[in-house]
This record gives sequence, C-alpha cells and structure tokens, in this order.
Amino acid sequence: MGQIVPAPPGEFGSDCLSCSPPLGTRWEVGETPAFVYVYFSELVKCPAGVKAPPNGQTFKLPQDISNPCLWRSIGTSWDVIFNARGFAPDESFVQLNDSAGRFHFRGTGAICPAEYTVFPNTAVACLVGNESIGGTAAVYWMDEVLDIISEYNIPTESQLFYELFLIDNVIPVHKFTNRERTLNIKFEIP
Repeated sequence: MGQIVPAPPGEFGSDCLSCSPPLGTRWEVGETPAFVYVYFSELVKCPAGVKAPPNGQTFKLPQDISNPCLWRSIGTSWDVIFNARGFAPDESFVQLNDSAGRFHFRGTGAICPAEYTVFPNTAVACLVGNESIGGTAAVYWMDEVLDIISEYNIPTESQLFYELFLIDNVIPVHKFTNRERTLNIKFEIP
C-alpha cells in the first residue's frame, strides 16, 4: 500500500547546518525533513548469507536528535541509516544491516544529495562479512511527492498512500493510491 502522504507542507525537523544556509543549499532554513525514506532494490543475497535482503521495501527514518544530518531506523529486523554529511571522508551514505549487525548495503555519494539520489552498493563481491552485494538504495523525503500533489491537484483530505518504484534503478516512478476515492495513478518524472 505504501506510506501515508503527510499533509502539505510536510514534516520538518531541526536544521542540518551542513545542508542549509549559510553553509549548504539543499534545504532552506526550517525545512530540513523530519523523516527520510530509503527504498532498496536488486540486492543479491550471498551464498553464505543468513537473511534475504529487503528488496522492494521502503524504510521511514526519523531524524536523529543529536545529529540533525543523520536519519536512522533501528528495528527488529533491519537497521537503516542515511547521513547527509558524514565527515572523514566528507560524503553522504546509506547503510543497511540486519538486526544482528550483519552487513547488507553501504552506498556513498556527494554531501547533501538531491532527493531521489540512487546510491549503488559498494559491496560487489561476496567476501567475508557481506550478506548481500550489488543493488541500490534511493533516498527521498516527500518534497517532490508534495509538489506532484499540488501540481496535479490530487485530493489529500482522506488517506493518500505513496509508493516508489525505479525504472532501470535510476528513474523514479511515483504511485499514488487512495481506496476511498478509487485512486490509483503513476507518474514517471525523469
């Protein structure tokens, strides 16, 4: 079914100073997202792996209280982290471990990445310690979703759900559903 779409203008947390003025340009002051979503696809379980990777799943990560440039979801099955700016080395990253701490995914990129940035997994060979290899993680925070809702006048007064799919692991496809209004539409916006 997907995630419930928050009411416009969205949910905001504390400013990530590295990505907000005066230091950064990703989010305006007061508009750092309170939640970030990470969608995993095409991870391949290693032969010695214990647990199958969460392909096709989206995780909702709340902003960390002590580090506003970090979002994490520590769960009973999966631990997911997104850091918009990690230091030494200066990069952003997405990481996925199972709840036992076994490594499945780590992707790195430029600091303060754009919404719907796709991170490729740095693990490409089934070495000791790798549970999964390959695959991607797409990171988003509902800005584009709320823009689409506004632009296309999609009704939001009842529960509107959103799902992300990727074409060729790069192009996002946005799917909106609402059972009450028998709504089921998809947008491909390159």
